[in-house]
Amino acid sequence: MGELHLEIIAHKIERDKNVQITTSEPIVVYRETVQGRAGPVEGKSPNRHNRFYFEVEALPRDVIALLKEGAVNMNAPETERRAILIEAGLEKDEARNVADVFVSNLLLDLTKGIQYLRENDGTDYRGIRGSNEDRPLTREPCEGIKVKLVDVTLHEDAVHRGPAQVIPAVRSAIFAHPDGQGRGT
Repeated sequence: MGELHLEIIAHKIERDKNVQITTSEPIVVYRETVQGRAGPVEGKSPNRHNRFYFEVEALPRDVIALLKEGAVNMNAPETERRAILIEAGLEKDEARNVADVFVSNLLLDLTKGIQYLRENDGTDYRGIRGSNEDRPLTREPCEGIKVKLVDVTLHEDAVHRGPAQVIPAVRSAIFAHPDGQGRGT
């Protein structure tokens, strides 16, 4: 809706229902996305012992629509979710490796045989979700992004791969800037 539409509706309510309305400046919500492809991009943990490699690209429009509708989520059976995503335009290998669905974005775990990765208790996923919430460019939510985790190197000692190490590494890779504070993809 535009500002004029809101003025007309407010006027009709005041005129027809005899209710006084106080309006303020409208808030415009933007959505950030990617237009191309980035990666693989490396994110290093502050202690430099852990490294995450991501590729980021746009999702097909049909997949975005399904995610917005809530037709695809992590609670659905994997085979059903996979079939829906393939039909909407996601490649078979990608649809099979969906690790997380957040808002209208997908995280794909394309790694094979990474030792200690499953012990992170979803920390890498929380880092990606946080990157979506902090928005690198407009400070608005990201939409329609496919984040692919393609490789990981983790320290063998659990003390060196906790959330304080993993989350900053993931964020810096997603923002495609060494300190995680620069422009995103």
